[in-house]
Amino acid sequence: MAAEQAFSWESYFGIKNFIKNDGSTVPVSSLNGKYIALYFSASWCGPCQRVTPLLTSQVYPKFMSDGLDLEFVLMPYCKTENKFNEYFAKMPWPSVPYAERAAIDQRIPVSVDGYPTIVIIDPQGNTITKKGLQEMIEDPAGFPWAPLQWADFFPGNTFVKNDGTQITSAELTASGKTIFVYFSAHWCPPCRGFTPKLAEFYNRFSEEKDFEVIFVSKDKNQAQFDEYFATHPWFTVPYENEALRKQFAKCLPHKGIPTLAMLNSDGSVQRMNARMSLMMDMEGVDYPWAVDTMIDPRSASEMFTLLLFQQDETPEKRAEREGWLVQPSIDARSKGEDQDWNYVSVRTVEDGSVADQILEKCEETPESGRCMVLLALFLGGFYYVGDLPETEDDLNAFIQGFKDGTLQRHRMI
Repeated sequence: MAAEQAFSWESYFGIKNFIKNDGSTVPVSSLNGKYIALYFSASWCGPCQRVTPLLTSQVYPKFMSDGLDLEFVLMPYCKTENKFNEYFAKMPWPSVPYAERAAIDQRIPVSVDGYPTIVIIDPQGNTITKKGLQEMIEDPAGFPWAPLQWADFFPGNTFVKNDGTQITSAELTASGKTIFVYFSAHWCPPCRGFTPKLAEFYNRFSEEKDFEVIFVSKDKNQAQFDEYFATHPWFTVPYENEALRKQFAKCLPHKGIPTLAMLNSDGSVQRMNARMSLMMDMEGVDYPWAVDTMIDPRSASEMFTLLLFQQDETPEKRAEREGWLVQPSIDARSKGEDQDWNYVSVRTVEDGSVADQILEKCEETPESGRCMVLLALFLGGFYYVGDLPETEDDLNAFIQGFKDGTLQRHRMI
């Protein structure tokens, strides 16, 4: 049996050389074994113009003097090559060649929501964090800034209800209950709309379905927290324990609130946001929710979203495919990527619904609507189409084909 090929940065980026601002080249393979801080930046971006001098004068020299297995690489988003050359002239690290940036952008399994962003990637090509810039400034000694694990902070804490009832981390872990971590705040209108729904579901089913909720407040002060939490029937992190609230947020990164993360009692993530599932299943018929069965427009516009249009399938076949969707989500989460992937089993397509609009705007989907669609709307309205998978291998091959850049890309009308 042939030995497994070692990972190389050359295969990851698909090019042989980075460039330096003096015109020389840096073999991409020379960075094998190193961590890469991939710096997404642009000359036209005001925050980038402010951050880059800080990086060049303080952050980069410190990390280089510490002798860490780390190299910065610029991923340029300047509007012209002349602007890129002017901007890059200020940087001591290598860059992706300007002419190659678009192709590499489509090749690498990394996306960002804005600039400046530093993504830390380990020597095996796994994304560690997209908050590299924040980590470098706030916690330089924490390199390589691996994601905070549940066991790093959860044990040894006590949570309280507004009637004074308490429960410890040890009791929750030993109970084997599913744990929902609810990030929410009084000042957030969608939160105030969702909290009564969650409370209704909690009061009806928490004992029968063996789950507990921990509220992690994003309120701006103690008074707001007190007023808001008075309406909650579950446990909370005491508001004054700001450090613990931040640790929950760091362990379970999310883009907005309300977010309802669904975890096993050992802290392993089942779902990063089960809010839509709860809203569409207030009777708990499909609980525990393995995947979304309704499309959240916000998530679809912010994440890679894989949709299985199964409206004409038997319940048994739908359930089988939904089981296949669970593992990619868990795998992505383990690599710190779950916040960028969303998996949805579309069971019904009603006229005028979000699902119906997506099928209409994706011209390459079959007339029957029976297909698999991967949306990458935040990258420019792109989508990819495949046949509904008949096996789990078919599903995984489609996902891998997207990551490898071998799927045909289409633009939504």
